[in-house]
Amino acid sequence: MNDQSAAVPAEEEIEIEITNDLPEPDQELDRHTKNVSKRVNKLNQRAREAEERTAQYANALQQKENELQQMRGLFAQQSQATLTAEEQKIKAQEAQVDDIYKKAVESNDPELMSKAATLKNDIAIKKEKINVAKSQYEAAQQPVVDQSQYQPYQEVPQQEAPKREPTEEAKDWWSRNPWFGDASSEETIQATKFAADTHLYLIHEGFEADSEEYYDELDKRISKRFADVVESGKARREVAQDDVQPTVQRVASATSSGRSQTRGEKSGVRFSESELARLKSLKPHNMELDDFIKRAAREKLKIEQRGQR
Repeated sequence: MNDQSAAVPAEEEIEIEITNDLPEPDQELDRHTKNVSKRVNKLNQRAREAEERTAQYANALQQKENELQQMRGLFAQQSQATLTAEEQKIKAQEAQVDDIYKKAVESNDPELMSKAATLKNDIAIKKEKINVAKSQYEAAQQPVVDQSQYQPYQEVPQQEAPKREPTEEAKDWWSRNPWFGDASSEETIQATKFAADTHLYLIHEGFEADSEEYYDELDKRISKRFADVVESGKARREVAQDDVQPTVQRVASATSSGRSQTRGEKSGVRFSESELARLKSLKPHNMELDDFIKRAAREKLKIEQRGQR
């Protein structure tokens, strides 16, 4: 019975330690300064391009307005000259008809008098047409009031914009801030609205969406305004993860040899922050992160033991 127990490999606890390999503060400050400089240059470039486009549009509009005024002036001159010439022509015809009618009366010629009367009626009709044309021309020279501004407002139906899938960076940020979109309390609602508004401000200030600097600044501004909500979200996340990422984790590992090991014997495995992030990216979708870290720790321990032999 004892021989059978000795043949079964015992499990040992592996102490996993996460070390901090983040850059030094001076490097972080230098990176932040460069990013700020890039944003300022980008904003200045946008402002210059906007000013250039505005100047181009203004020049093009002024040119079109000058051409339109010139065409209106030519049309007005031509219309006025045509009306004047037609009016003078009718006056000459009217003088001729009057002379014919006078001769018909003197000669007592009824037929000639009838023709003269018909011509006088035609001249009167032409004169009325000229007067109407002159009235229309004078009205056209008056400034036109745009009546469209007095029309009742009609709402134009807007097409619904296609929904965009959130990026992986956005999903990761949301997983670290479970209060976002939570309508269970007034504080989380206000914090969600503040985060959405801050996003627009950051984009306008030149931050690149989904960049590390963008999320750092977003977290900083939200924490400054809604510190209690952020801390409460962190506590909820830690409870939900059930201590998946403690600083020191102890996992059981079976030794590769068949020798009997004393239960409770400890072996240490250390992962840096960058290695932990790498493990997160390599984790299979159907495996819990805690189980995957345990498996990686076992493999790393085996490699270290081979190197010691």
